[in-house]
Amino acid sequence: MTVQWWQWPSVERQLVTFAKSFLGPHAFAVALTVDPRICRVGVCDFERREIAVNPTAIAGPPRQQYLITRGLLVHEVGHARYTTPRAEAAPVVHQVANCLEDERIERIMGGQFWSVRGALTAVCRASYAAVGPLGQPRGDLQDPDDPRWVVIAALHWRWAQRLDEPLKGDLSPRNRRLWRRVRPLVERAWVAPDTGRVYDLAEEIVRILGLVQAMPEPPLVLVAPGRGTRSDAAEPRPGGAAAWQGPGEPQAGEDDLPAGLVGTGDYAQWTMAPPGPLLRAAEPLAGELVARLRLPEVARTPDWSDRYGRLSVRAAIRSQDATPFVVAAEPEPDPTAVAVGVLLDRSGSMQGAAMEAARLATATLHLACAELGIWHAVTAFEGAMPMVRDDEVSEQTLARLAGLQATSGTRIGPSYEALLTQLGPRPEVLKVLVLIHDGEPEDGSKVRQLNADAADARIEVLGLGVALEAKNRAAMRELFAGRFIDCPTPAALAPLLAGVVNTFRQT
Repeated sequence: MTVQWWQWPSVERQLVTFAKSFLGPHAFAVALTVDPRICRVGVCDFERREIAVNPTAIAGPPRQQYLITRGLLVHEVGHARYTTPRAEAAPVVHQVANCLEDERIERIMGGQFWSVRGALTAVCRASYAAVGPLGQPRGDLQDPDDPRWVVIAALHWRWAQRLDEPLKGDLSPRNRRLWRRVRPLVERAWVAPDTGRVYDLAEEIVRILGLVQAMPEPPLVLVAPGRGTRSDAAEPRPGGAAAWQGPGEPQAGEDDLPAGLVGTGDYAQWTMAPPGPLLRAAEPLAGELVARLRLPEVARTPDWSDRYGRLSVRAAIRSQDATPFVVAAEPEPDPTAVAVGVLLDRSGSMQGAAMEAARLATATLHLACAELGIWHAVTAFEGAMPMVRDDEVSEQTLARLAGLQATSGTRIGPSYEALLTQLGPRPEVLKVLVLIHDGEPEDGSKVRQLNADAADARIEVLGLGVALEAKNRAAMRELFAGRFIDCPTPAALAPLLAGVVNTFRQT
C-alpha cells in the first residue's frame, strides 16, 4: 500500500483553499474524488452547490496531475461564478451549450486572474493530447456524415485555437460544409455576455445540424445540468479584464506539490496508507487532550524581529515614546516540562479492532504533543521500529501509523530498551513512557525488569490498553503493577490520560 499525491491531507487542503480563493461570494463546497461514479473529470453541481474534481482524470506524473487538477478546479469555479443552467433545455442542447460555455468561462477566469492561466493551459494541452482524431469511428459514431462530429469538432476547436494547433483528423465533405456554418456561432458563444446567449446559440447549432440524439462522447469537462436553482445569481461577464485567449503565458504562483510528498525516499522502509481518515478521527480527540493537560506556565515576551517581522523605523518614529514593539508578557504552556515516549504493539494478537484502536490512540498522542510542542517519540515493536522522527511533518507519521499492520511477534524488550535510551538523557523534568499493548508479551519478565529500570531513571511508565477483553485487562494490571489505564474506547483516552499525567506533575 502507498499514499498517492492527492491523498496527503496538506495537498488536499491546499487545493481546496486554492479553489475557494477564486469563488468570490459564491458558496460551493469543494472536494477531490477518484470515484468515477461521483465525478469522471470535473463537475459543478448547482443544485447541491458542490464542486468536485477527479485528480486522476488525466494520466501523467504527479506534478503534472497536480497542475492539471488546479486547472480543473479553476474551470469548475468558473462555472460556479459565471454559468446559469437552463432548466428546460433538451439534453443535446445542454451538451452543446456546455461545450461552448467551457471556453467562455475559461476566458473569463484567465482574464480576471493572471495566475491561473498556466493551470488552464495545462488542462488544454492534456485534453488536446488525449482526444482521438475527428472522423475516426468510435462507439455509435460509425457514419462519417453523422452531424454529431461537428459538435465534437467545436469542442476540439477551442483546444486547438488555444494552443495554435490544427484540428486532429478531418470531417467528411458534408460535415465540413456544416462546420463552416457552425464555426462562427461557436466563436460568438466564446465571447457571449452570459450563459443565456450561449444556450440561444446552442439551440441554433442543434437546429442547423438537425440533432436529436445526445452526444455519445461526453465533453471532457462536465457541468451538471441541475435545475438552475441557486441562492445567488451568476455574475455578468466582466468588461475589459476578460480578453484572455492563451496560450503560452508563464505560470504564476505555486504549481508544484509540497516538497517531500512525491516518491518514497527515506520512507520506503515503512508501509504507508492514506492518512486522511486517521487524521480526521484523531484531531478532535487530540484537541480534547490538549485542553485537559495542565502544563506549567512561563511568562514570555515575544521578540519583535523573530515573531512579527522586521522592525519598522518609520512606525517607531511615528509612535515616538509609545514603545509599540513591546507587548505584555503572557503565560504560555511550557512544552519543555514533559517528554513522551510511546511504545506501540503491532503483534499478531492485535489484529482487527484492537489495532485500529491502538493506531487512533497513538495518532491522538502524536497530534496533541505536536500541538503543544512536546518532544515525543513513537516506536513499534518488534524491531524497535521508529514511527516519529523530528525532521518530518505530522501527516507522514500518520501515513505510517495508518499503514501499520499487526503482523510482528510479541517480544517487547528490545524496542522498550531503545525507547528508554531515547528518553533517559532528555532534560525534561517529567518523562512519560506509554506502552500500548494487549498484555500478552513473549518476554514478560524482561518487561518487568525494564519497568523497574525506568522507575530508577525517574521515567513514569504507563500501560495503556484500548478496548481490551477481560483477560487482557487482568494481564495488563499484573504486568504494570497498577500503572495501567483501561481505556474502553479511543474517545475515552483524553480524560483518562490527561488525568494521570496531571497527577504525575503534582507528585
